[in-house]
Amino acid sequence: IAPGNTRLVGMKTTATGRKPHKEAIVAKSFWQTFGESLDDKEFIEETFRQAVEAAKATLLHIHLHRFSGGGGVSGVAVLAESHISIHTWPERGFAAVDIFMCGDAMPLKAVEVMRAAFRPRHTSVAEHKRGIV
Repeated sequence: IAPGNTRLVGMKTTATGRKPHKEAIVAKSFWQTFGESLDDKEFIEETFRQAVEAAKATLLHIHLHRFSGGGGVSGVAVLAESHISIHTWPERGFAAVDIFMCGDAMPLKAVEVMRAAFRPRHTSVAEHKRGIV
């Protein structure tokens, strides 16, 4: 789903009179990214911070682990609204990113930041809605 083509679901009432919870999971894959950024823990941390700010989410904690020998980075930004996670494979030029946010946060803004930071040649984005309040 291209960001410009993404349709956000409105707040409709269900048969029980409850409103759907505004939660979104955005699963994103990058192919043929610049390998150095995929193994750079500090770069990924700064990208997470920018993505959280753009999404107007609340950052609680970032935990990243860099694997030895250029084996990539895995980690999570824990948010009051949920999380952003990443797993990278520099040797394959690949990153898998999950952005899960609820409330008034804007996960697609985080997607834009991640795309600009990693500059992939190919991107796959899937948006999923879930939850009832």
